[in-house]
Amino acid sequence: MRGKSDPIAPCAAATAVLSGRATGTPKSRDGVVETVWVLRTARRHQALDAQISPLVKQAAPTLLELYGVGPETAGQRLASAGDNPEHMGSEGVFTHLAGVAPIPASSGRTHRHRPNRDGDRAANNALHTIVLVRMRFDERTRAYVERRTKEGLSKKDMSAASNDSLPVRSTAP
Repeated sequence: MRGKSDPIAPCAAATAVLSGRATGTPKSRDGVVETVWVLRTARRHQALDAQISPLVKQAAPTLLELYGVGPETAGQRLASAGDNPEHMGSEGVFTHLAGVAPIPASSGRTHRHRPNRDGDRAANNALHTIVLVRMRFDERTRAYVERRTKEGLSKKDMSAASNDSLPVRSTAP
């Protein structure tokens, strides 16, 4: 039987529980964010899409103000985080949730990181969509891409770095 072989996640989870940092509060599954999740899941009629935008604005008004973030990607980010945005203490927490945070893959004297293949793939897709939009249309991101390309960085590496800079917290009370 093959299972998860990465020892970092279970050790980090156990440490968080033992230190008291992990509260274990589950997603409440009610409220505006749950409605966004249901509408995203239903997606059978275009009329449902029109209902997502006001709910996203209600749950996280500043999220839609970010360049490249539309109702669909914002809705996915909210659905992934759930009705308890306090769980998302930092951008790093969301990057782990979405499976885009690098994890150590060192051996001997070689120190490197590899992509984390775990996580919420739909959240990862939303982040990827935002990054692609920014790489194509946002002047600041285009300047970044040009500069980093000259430094020898691939677009895939730049995309991963950009995911870390996207805010995740809801501003809902």
